[in-house]
Amino acid sequence: METERRYWVNAPFGISDFFDTEDFEVEEDARRKLKHIDAELESAGFFFGDTCWVHKTWNKEEAIEMANAAKEIWKEWSEDEADTVSITAQPICPKCGGLGRFSDEYCSKCGTKLLPKAELNIDTGKVIPIE
Repeated sequence: METERRYWVNAPFGISDFFDTEDFEVEEDARRKLKHIDAELESAGFFFGDTCWVHKTWNKEEAIEMANAAKEIWKEWSEDEADTVSITAQPICPKCGGLGRFSDEYCSKCGTKLLPKAELNIDTGKVIPIE
């Protein structure tokens, strides 16, 4: 039986106000397009994470659907950026079901070794452990 996981769909930023500085030079048309990408990702259900746009879900099919939506949004601008969209499966405890941080090796609730962080292949739907 496959253990239920929480999936994090990760998509790159376009250009947020955080990066909208004189040090980050982008032509005005490109700047508008990148801000539009950010707005599209937000309206699709992503939130602004520390390093990328994120959508969290317990549903594998939803994660794949959201990853494909993010890829389509990015393909209008950059195939390379579209290819960076990924899905990460959060570490989880096989004993108590507790969720770990991505850096955790053991469950903070019961001490059991966590199932490792993994990636979900967007094309096949297979969970692949990250070593």
